Amino acid sequence: MSTLREIDNRINVGEIFSRKQLMEMFKISGQSGIMKTNALNCLVLITSENNGVYADSGIENGTIMYTGEGLRGDQQLNKNNKSIYESKQTGLPMYLFSKDKARNYIFEGKVELCGVPYQITEKDKEGNDRLVWKFPLKIIYSEDVDLNEDDRLQQVANEVARIEEEIEENIEQDTIELKEGTLKIRKYRRTGIRQKRTSKPDYIAEEIIKSKQGIINETTIFKQERKRLLEEGANEQVEKMDEFFENKKENEGFDVLSFEKDENGEYKEKYIEVKSTKENEGTPIDITSNEIEFAKEHVKDYYLYRIVNSNTNQRYLKIVTGEELFSNYSFIPTSFKIYSK
Repeated sequence: MSTLREIDNRINVGEIFSRKQLMEMFKISGQSGIMKTNALNCLVLITSENNGVYADSGIENGTIMYTGEGLRGDQQLNKNNKSIYESKQTGLPMYLFSKDKARNYIFEGKVELCGVPYQITEKDKEGNDRLVWKFPLKIIYSEDVDLNEDDRLQQVANEVARIEEEIEENIEQDTIELKEGTLKIRKYRRTGIRQKRTSKPDYIAEEIIKSKQGIINETTIFKQERKRLLEEGANEQVEKMDEFFENKKENEGFDVLSFEKDENGEYKEKYIEVKSTKENEGTPIDITSNEIEFAKEHVKDYYLYRIVNSNTNQRYLKIVTGEELFSNYSFIPTSFKIYSK
């Protein structure tokens, strides 16, 4: 019988399998979207590509929001849902496969829980409201992967490098030349025959680029602000900018610390949140509750830097002050987290 180590050495990201091959490889049976194999002590997660990116999961900022099992009624935190919930503590390996319309099973990679699972209200199979569990997952990429041996990762790395190389040139020209990357590069491998899929983009690779692009957007704004302050001779403020940007945490509430002069000519803090949208200014912006609270607390020193039309030649930077943000924009909640009392 195969071991997980043998499976890891044999299976490639992007490789396609029939259901029979999948069942034989992992020693599993049944039709569930989440299947646990006791023989190998791992979970096999299935997600469908029909009706959108995935029918039972989506991708947010590089994170796969995987929906728990249970088609009718409220989903319970038991059985396989509980196994995913506790996977960080138990070290249970998880393998993600996406199923296309032809019932091919494509290996997306090994995944791990990367955030706190939560519940939201969605429709069940019969159209009734019910609570479902969402599990934030991320693809595990080995640190010792040889990019030269993996076409998919190599092309992702090349695209990221190309975008990064443009930063310095853009800063020197005082321009905003940013583009959210999309790639159609997935190649499937099976029995030595390479099959190329052209009908859909590679969503996982695209999210890698978008996640990296967010960092690049922030870096571009940071360097523009830093350049301005250096030209003004504000060396002390630049040091504070550098220290914050190099050591900032995920929950800071803003992306870039900068400074500007007040009416007395003294430097005061300038808190910048960087967002980009592919389309015009009417496109909604995703923002967290933590970011909103920070903006409220520092409204007079808060700025939203919007990169609009980010994937066209008409992209431009729109700067919104904190006061304009709360007077000219509406805030509409689109998801909630539910905690037991």
